[in-house]
This record gives sequence, C-alpha cells and structure tokens, in this order.
Amino acid sequence: MKLYIKEKAISIKDKFFVRDEKGDKVYEIRRKFEPAIGLKLYIFDMDGNELAYIKEKNLAIKPKFRVFVGGEHTAT
Repeated sequence: MKLYIKEKAISIKDKFFVRDEKGDKVYEIRRKFEPAIGLKLYIFDMDGNELAYIKEKNLAIKPKFRVFVGGEHTAT
C-alpha cells in the first residue's frame, strides 16, 4: 500500500492527513511545537486512537527524531 502526505510547506494548520492510493484518509497527524522541547508529531488512526508519536531532539547538531509506540522508544 502506498501512502501520501500532501501538506503545504508553510501551514498554520496543526493537523493533516495521510491518504492511501484511492485518496481515502488513513491516518491523522497532529503537530505540536514547543520551543524548549521541539517538534512533536502525534499519529492517530481514523477512530482517534493514538498509534505513535515522533519527537525531535532539538539540542543536536543534525536533526534527530525519536519514534515512540505505546510510550516506548522504538526507533531513532
């Protein structure tokens, strides 16, 4: 299955959707930015259940993102 994100580079929206090949919404992404923490992206299914979140580590020279599933760090 191919998934697509169509989002404007400059957007005031705090959420956007991931769609499948047919254009149906599959996931909802909610974005939250906190200056001291950095960017966080929360991934929800279409029933509103949180599946995972991605947290930016903003004190690094190169951008690093950590993926959490069920509150546990699963990938960097």
